[in-house]
Amino acid sequence: MSRALKASATYRFAAGFVFGAVRLFRWRITVTGKEHLPKDGGFVLAANHQSAIDAFLLGHAIYRARRQPVYILVKQSLFHLPVIGWVMRKSGNIAVNRSAGADAYAKARQVLQDGGIILVFPEQTISPSFELLAFKAGAVRLARDANVPLVAAASFGSHRFQTLGRRPRPIVGLPVEIAYGPAVAYDTDEPTDTVLQRLFSAVAALYDDTIERYPGGLPAGVWWVPARFGGAAPTHDEAIAWREAVLQHVKTGAKRSLKFPKR
Repeated sequence: MSRALKASATYRFAAGFVFGAVRLFRWRITVTGKEHLPKDGGFVLAANHQSAIDAFLLGHAIYRARRQPVYILVKQSLFHLPVIGWVMRKSGNIAVNRSAGADAYAKARQVLQDGGIILVFPEQTISPSFELLAFKAGAVRLARDANVPLVAAASFGSHRFQTLGRRPRPIVGLPVEIAYGPAVAYDTDEPTDTVLQRLFSAVAALYDDTIERYPGGLPAGVWWVPARFGGAAPTHDEAIAWREAVLQHVKTGAKRSLKFPKR
């Protein structure tokens, strides 16, 4: 069996730890669209990003069905974090140096060609508005170069436990909604932007569905509900402005990160 198809001991331990905690706190995870997941062969899974544990939540149904790990592309700086960085490396995830990403791209493509699964968060960060930011084209390019399916997914609820700028907050009985959609169609000669917009629309539709069927509804004026649904999260325009400020901040070489906007 190819190495891409095997879960390392570290991956199995980390996944077991996360889902042991999920069971302990009796989270109510609802998954729809599992029938859209390829039963064999490599594929790219593209989803929105809300929490540090999204990769495990989105990959769990796949791991249970295929006994295969779901690898993620991770910015290189996270690999240097104590404990978490070690787990990421030993779990087989792929470090991305944004100024020189060719090596990571080649590794990811090889994993796909070996029958492995790569999870990509096309936003490349968590949005403070909990609305989708513009997508980068990496997921589309990977799928086309490796000639594998490009599957859209979405989740909602994990950010109530932990998200950028907020420490983990254990919640008993937390509802989390996860949805997988059909593979996004593409032709090898189509403009990348055309396929990327199709992927964005697919993820956006799934995301809205997870929000609209969220158990218990969406309380007005709370921080974890997007402003579009009556919540107190920053607006989408505010999130875009924050993202632009972060990018400019990084270009200056500043070491201290900008604070995540809250309300």
